[in-house]
Amino acid sequence: MVEAHAANNLQIGPIAEQHLATFNARAPKGTELAIPTDATTCQAQALDRDRAQLQNEDAQALADSNSVYRHVEIELFGGAKAMICMNIVLLRQALSLPNHKSFHQGIYNEYTDPVLPDGADMEDIDHLNQD
Repeated sequence: MVEAHAANNLQIGPIAEQHLATFNARAPKGTELAIPTDATTCQAQALDRDRAQLQNEDAQALADSNSVYRHVEIELFGGAKAMICMNIVLLRQALSLPNHKSFHQGIYNEYTDPVLPDGADMEDIDHLNQD
């Protein structure tokens, strides 16, 4: 569907594309593709925009993390602030920090729910003899 709308300059992401495929699935052959203006279509398009923005932010964050130099804001005498470009490796050395990120994908990226073995249910002995 993305190709079908390239001539019309419509941007249809994967979520909206799936919705439109479902919406137009039973249309007779030769019927022009309909793009509804209902709330579901608008929501799917909004989700696609948000998804694209997050992907752009992730790409920018990856590019920033691969750079040796970073912009750091400093406060000068009298409270004036300035942005300077610093070598992050040298800054970490000056602050006695390790030369790697502690949390390269956030604090909770490695958490997984514990897997309980089969038969982990315990017998309820507390309520056996209640009358």
